[in-house]
Amino acid sequence: MKRAIQYSFYTLGFALPIATLLSQFFLNRLGLPSFTVLWKEILVAFIIGYTLLYILKYFIRSQEKIALKIKKIWPILALFSGIAVVGISSMVFSPPLTNLVFGFRFELFWVVFFAVVVSYNNLNLKNSFLDLDFYRKLKKSIYYGFYLVLFITVLQIVFGQQNILGFFGFGEVGNEFLTKAPLAHVIDGGGINDSLRLSGTFSTPNHFAAYLLLVGGLFSGEFIRNKRKKDLILIIILTVFIVLSFARFSWLGVLMSGSFGLILVASKRIRFIGANAKKVLLLSTLAVPVFIGVVAINLPYENLSQDLPSFLSKPSSTILHRRHTMTTLEVFAREPNRLITGFGLGISGPGAKGEYSDIYENPLVIKYGSDIPYKNFLVEKDILIPENWFLQVLVNGGFLYLVFYCLVVFIPLWFVLKSTKTGNLQEINYYRLVINLSLVAIIIGNLFLHLWENQTVAFYWTIIWLLQFDINSSASLN
Repeated sequence: MKRAIQYSFYTLGFALPIATLLSQFFLNRLGLPSFTVLWKEILVAFIIGYTLLYILKYFIRSQEKIALKIKKIWPILALFSGIAVVGISSMVFSPPLTNLVFGFRFELFWVVFFAVVVSYNNLNLKNSFLDLDFYRKLKKSIYYGFYLVLFITVLQIVFGQQNILGFFGFGEVGNEFLTKAPLAHVIDGGGINDSLRLSGTFSTPNHFAAYLLLVGGLFSGEFIRNKRKKDLILIIILTVFIVLSFARFSWLGVLMSGSFGLILVASKRIRFIGANAKKVLLLSTLAVPVFIGVVAINLPYENLSQDLPSFLSKPSSTILHRRHTMTTLEVFAREPNRLITGFGLGISGPGAKGEYSDIYENPLVIKYGSDIPYKNFLVEKDILIPENWFLQVLVNGGFLYLVFYCLVVFIPLWFVLKSTKTGNLQEINYYRLVINLSLVAIIIGNLFLHLWENQTVAFYWTIIWLLQFDINSSASLN
């Protein structure tokens, strides 16, 4: 069983980056049944079941004090508390069953995976599958997966995205198991900038960029540790891909991570940068992207710089983002009590989309669909997508649910913040730091988008996080 779990991880590490490509090919070209695309969810469910069983056995049999047990498995307890909160809300307001099912799939399933793996790792079991050989092979699977993505992406650059992706079945109609993957994406809609964005093996350039940020954290950590030219070359390549994706959140994530690292190095080399100044500078690198994601992007477009090039300002995209966010905020203005209770799981976010559930059975559309969206120059279905993952969680379960949810998904942020308080820079594990910075970049990206709706990004989040506990991960900058 231990080996089966390990090979499940290896399979996910290698095949997740081409999951969309495989799904489009299996269904649209080979005509296989729709449920075949659920292979990744099946593997993750298998891992969850196995790890939960061992956690339960530990909790029952261990002679440790209850406080120590809770300390080790607190992510599970926090998440299950959140599930209980949104469950009560869902029972009270009775959202449609399809919304509940797909809401759980997109919003909670990957977080259960993360919380369970974090808790299992905390136990440090003697017979754990997390041995040195596991980490080595898991990293190999991630590298091989990236090489395949690299090959297919280069083919797109040389021969055209439409030709390569069209061969695999992109551009055809999707269903509840298969996302429709367009052949190409323009930089900004409305005819403002029709240049194409790079999407690699993913359904959207944003998901592609999120994947690149995650593997970029691993490659950067490996370069810090081993100084291999191979990793430096891969970092340069994926940086070029990130630029060509024209995903602004990913550019912001790269700038944030790079600035954070530069400040750490500078504070070590330059004596007049004191501990307090270092802390302020480091926190600023995190605060600025959050400010942009929460405040700046939601300002009226006329208040923003209109002198920027269209690939950076993206007028249509920026204006639509604000309209989506303002629509959701107006719902809360109409019903402030929903800030406490929420509307029920799956009412807002990817699980509420028309391809997964009937939007005309959704209480948001029933009650406000002909009013608030139109007022913000949107259509009925747009009330279901806040363009902010955390705002979506708030809509579905209320404030307390959001708190429990964030306690778990902010785990990488806690490590990054901890590094700002370290007086001795030699004590910082830089291998772990760069991996967690890549995860924080995804958190920030979800202030603008719904990145975790992509199962590759969502499941890779846990896989990349786990790699920081490689037995040989005690690296430091020289």
